[in-house]
Amino acid sequence: MTAVRRVDSASILELHPHRLLLLLAAVLSAVLVQVMIPVAGDVNALEIVLFAVAVALVLLDATGVGANLLTAVTALGWVWAGTRGVDGYTLVVAWALLANHGCLALVAHGHPGAPVGRAVAARWGARIAVVGALTALTWCAALAWSTQRLAPTGVFTVIALLLLVGVLLWLRRELTRTDVDG
Repeated sequence: MTAVRRVDSASILELHPHRLLLLLAAVLSAVLVQVMIPVAGDVNALEIVLFAVAVALVLLDATGVGANLLTAVTALGWVWAGTRGVDGYTLVVAWALLANHGCLALVAHGHPGAPVGRAVAARWGARIAVVGALTALTWCAALAWSTQRLAPTGVFTVIALLLLVGVLLWLRRELTRTDVDG
């Protein structure tokens, strides 16, 4: 009788290079949130320790507890920072958390040693783009009701990014569409 190993978790040594790049992007997006915390709010020593533990666990368990803890601690760090409300930092952090979650979900999707399939990456990329666009629209709505005012360039930047997301999604659809006529 042979023992079958369940693939519930994997260390970074077992990951395919595609998944290693996604893991690196996830960790870098979490680090971006950590860099934004002292700029927009107050630093919490407990959160810094938990973040260091989460990063260490990601190295040992890239698709299980470590990945989940990294996302949770990163989000909690922003909440614990006691930020000033809706401002430009909020959108950047929301997008960084979205990138973190999306990359870690792709790392955990499928066998750790296998490459990430093109169709899976395209599907997740489209999902992340749509959620990112909806996040930007929600941020614009929250900013409109907020007492804080952002410079008009910030709003125009968000609108331009939304248009760019729309064009990229349209281009993706056009490039992956199969023609029935020939």
